[in-house]
Amino acid sequence: MRNIELVIPKLEEYSYEEKLEKDPNTMSYNAGYDVKYSGYHYDTGCIDFTVDKWKDVYDKRIKENRYFAYIKDFDINEYVGYVNYQYDKEQNIYECGILIEYKYRGKGYSKDALKLLIKEAYNNGIEYLYDTFEKDRENTLKLFLDVGFKIYKEETWKKFNKDVSGAIVRINTSSILPNISKIRSINDVFSFMENNIRYGWLDINKNIHIGNMKNFRKLYRTMTIDEILRYGIGTCIGQVYLMHYILNNIGIKNKMFATRIYEPDDFDDLTKEEHMHCFILCYVNDKVYHIEHPNWYKKGIYEYKNEDKALKTINEYYVKLSNGISRPITEFYDVKPNMSFKEFNCYINSLNITFRKLRDNKKELEYSEIVDKFKIKLMGEKQELYIIRSDNKVIGLVQIYKYKNDLKIEKLNKYRNIYEYDLFVYDNYLNMDLSEKIIRCINDVIYKEYSADGVLLRLFKRDTKTIKSCLNCDFKEIYTDTNSNKEEIVILLNEPDRWKFGMKPNALAKLVLNGKKTATTSLYGYDNLTKPGDFSVIIDANRKSVCAIKTKRVIVKKFKDITWDLAKLEGENDSLEDWRKSHINYFSKIDKEFNCNTKVIFEIFEVLKKWK
Repeated sequence: MRNIELVIPKLEEYSYEEKLEKDPNTMSYNAGYDVKYSGYHYDTGCIDFTVDKWKDVYDKRIKENRYFAYIKDFDINEYVGYVNYQYDKEQNIYECGILIEYKYRGKGYSKDALKLLIKEAYNNGIEYLYDTFEKDRENTLKLFLDVGFKIYKEETWKKFNKDVSGAIVRINTSSILPNISKIRSINDVFSFMENNIRYGWLDINKNIHIGNMKNFRKLYRTMTIDEILRYGIGTCIGQVYLMHYILNNIGIKNKMFATRIYEPDDFDDLTKEEHMHCFILCYVNDKVYHIEHPNWYKKGIYEYKNEDKALKTINEYYVKLSNGISRPITEFYDVKPNMSFKEFNCYINSLNITFRKLRDNKKELEYSEIVDKFKIKLMGEKQELYIIRSDNKVIGLVQIYKYKNDLKIEKLNKYRNIYEYDLFVYDNYLNMDLSEKIIRCINDVIYKEYSADGVLLRLFKRDTKTIKSCLNCDFKEIYTDTNSNKEEIVILLNEPDRWKFGMKPNALAKLVLNGKKTATTSLYGYDNLTKPGDFSVIIDANRKSVCAIKTKRVIVKKFKDITWDLAKLEGENDSLEDWRKSHINYFSKIDKEFNCNTKVIFEIFEVLKKWK
């Protein structure tokens, strides 16, 4: 889309409307109508809109809630036309219109501006928009049809005292919302972004900003996927999150990254320009692709041999833009809605810890303190060793290994794939506020890489600081033991989201194990709304782990809009009618007001690991 915005003009800016409506070239389409309109020129179509009329029109638009906005191109910092809609009481419809200044016609403004107008109407609760024009205005008719209008009715009227055939076109404003269901490839993703998403942001007061970063640090808030699609805007943060969402939905592996000039968590200069750029890499057929859309000057799809080459090339570009200032790259995994820029920066800081796996545990390690700390434990053990980096500095090491079922704790019998780890951080980093960040990152690696259904830690009870950090990271104390030296050991357990099916949990879990069930439905507002890529564990009626799954796609719809193509993925019924009957019976027990218009969450998943 062009870098345009609809701007509601101030009274003193009505001079531009006057300029347009007295230009014969711009208004020629409007000539020849037999209308009784003050200031209308039959031969040219121009309208006298002198300064003495501005105030009355301005007040009337406000009083009658008539929408009128100029089309502003931020690349040239000029108005190029206007759009409008207003309610027609006689016909009980909302009529719309668009006028592009003559010198700007044929440059692609009309289509994009019309889309923005329709979105504006949709956001204001208007269901249909109408417009009327002669059928021989072929370019205009094609424009409206291309945007999504349909010919609603055909009529005949007079123009220059001759009968002309005309068309009344109509659009359901909800149809303008972007449709991602037909996207299949990374090229489709880029085309979708080009056609539907502009660089812009929504502030804390729900005001839209295009081409203007003033007060960004103070007012910016991250948006939901629905908001990005509805308003058709996003910063690099929002656009990358949207592409991540789309790529996950079509099953293409991808990663989100941020490159930035480092700012500490307590950085609080709200007037300073932000120096962060988010980007996304995707992985297809052993190649790495960078889809760049937010950066206007680098738009496109770039191919690389591997991830390291991609990250190096991209970061070098932004380091150069930053006059050589170092920029750490951080992979991030989510964008929660309504975060300020400072909160998002703190989130990136919390993730700025990376792990590099050492493939050969028997080789001589580079750091003598690591050898001294772990040399004995590595002998003959099946353990994975990772180096921990923060801001590209090695700060320690973690070794991950499977729990050996050596503790006599009944609670642990319900788990099938518990992992433990030992953590070592260099002494000079112990005073840094890294403990919880590291713990959360390790847990994330264990769940995603090892499909674990629990993480167990054994800590000395005297190590109160570490225990507190673990409890802050959702570990729970489940047992206290003593070692050979009779020193107390605290056993802590962390678990991912563990859940069971509401109806027949054992029977449905068996369908999952047999590959017949790859989806589930739950009530919107009663269950957590997952997202593609989320990890969880399905349990049986006795709370024993059955399998680990990853969410592939999440669809929120009215119950009546779930089709058989979706319902059959649940593997429970032979027809849509049977599926509806069984689910209505179950959901009605949870929500007494449940009906066919109630929203449900339809989640499609894949099994990562089976334990039964």
